[in-house]
Amino acid sequence: MPVLGKLCVRDLNREQLTGKRWLVRADLNGLTPARVEATANTIRFLRDLGALVTIISHNGKPQIKGRDGLSLQDSVQLLLSALENESMLFVDDCVGQAVKDASTQDNPLLLLENTRFYADDEKGDSEFAQRLINDSAAVGVVEDGFSVFHRNHASVTGIARVMKASGGLVALGLTPAHELEALSELRDNTQHPFVGFFGGAKVGGKDGKIGLLQALAGNLDRVVIGGALLDPILRVMGARLGPNPLGTKGEDLAAEIQAAREIIGVFGNKMIVPDQLIFASPVNAGDVFKTDWRNEARMRQVRERGLVIKDVTPGQIALAFAKIRDWHSNVATVLHNGDFGDTKGGFVAGEDALLRAIAGLTDCGAKTFLGGGDTGKAVAAVQKRLNVGLNFTHVSTGGGAMIAYLIKGSNLPGLAVCSDVG
Repeated sequence: MPVLGKLCVRDLNREQLTGKRWLVRADLNGLTPARVEATANTIRFLRDLGALVTIISHNGKPQIKGRDGLSLQDSVQLLLSALENESMLFVDDCVGQAVKDASTQDNPLLLLENTRFYADDEKGDSEFAQRLINDSAAVGVVEDGFSVFHRNHASVTGIARVMKASGGLVALGLTPAHELEALSELRDNTQHPFVGFFGGAKVGGKDGKIGLLQALAGNLDRVVIGGALLDPILRVMGARLGPNPLGTKGEDLAAEIQAAREIIGVFGNKMIVPDQLIFASPVNAGDVFKTDWRNEARMRQVRERGLVIKDVTPGQIALAFAKIRDWHSNVATVLHNGDFGDTKGGFVAGEDALLRAIAGLTDCGAKTFLGGGDTGKAVAAVQKRLNVGLNFTHVSTGGGAMIAYLIKGSNLPGLAVCSDVG
């Protein structure tokens, strides 16, 4: 069945797949159990119909941080653990003679090296995209990495354009099909009251939280702010803070503050901003300080010590939910995008409390949608840490892509380049 008018792997038949090699653009970046299983589902579907499969993906930012620890070789065993009766050959490049030599009937399942080891990937270089197609001997492309659907990279939209130009098909994988079917319900058929919880590290820019808030302003009934998004919001509200937690400064910070001012003007008293926050030093892990941002005497210490916002206290999460209950007896829809604390840095209390509270709304019948680069990891971590099972309607494998789809709809680059149906 097509998805949003686009070809899906479910629409492909055995004749189109058996004995033919398909290039699958997966998402193996910072693999989580959810991403492993999602990728395995698409690979399993193709292999069951006899397709030869070559998998490509990026991992991390090697052009900035170097290649150490960013090879995809370690992903082989993770993928095979989710696939039964399969063997996989890893190729230590994604283009070139090694790929050509491996792309034979004797190697039905290949994983190629990190596409971002080549700067041309993120540049969207068409010649690099052509090499990815030609060297892999692929007759079709499967776009399975939903988390990069908002990127016009060579390994995402570039390979699709090359394949379509040669008369080949570009199909949605099972991962984006599932994502888009779930998120379309949120985007096009939102039930009210609709409450949003927004945090995370991506604040400004075209796929940041401010853009999402602007897009959803007419639809959200209440919004609760956390994470790095608190910084520009609180500055507009008069808070005298220390450094920005993301290191944003100058014109970029001024632009975020101006956008935050507009957001506050739009939402007004529909916005809930926590008071009690956890501040910490970005360089000294032991320098942690809890205070109400309205307490100027204590905030002076925050500034003098160069502390930044790190978390929202669990008490503030409870207070936010109490306010929501005062306004709405039953919440129908919840969207949570971006962690409320620096979970990578170990500040998990606020996010733990938030996830448990949202799961409680799911149990009461609300439709709950979660997304963000680290949200899937946070869900798995809190369940393990607290030994509890948490239920949500949909946990997205993408953060920026989820935001981009909710804003752009079918204009999402990775969706738009897939073959049309009908």
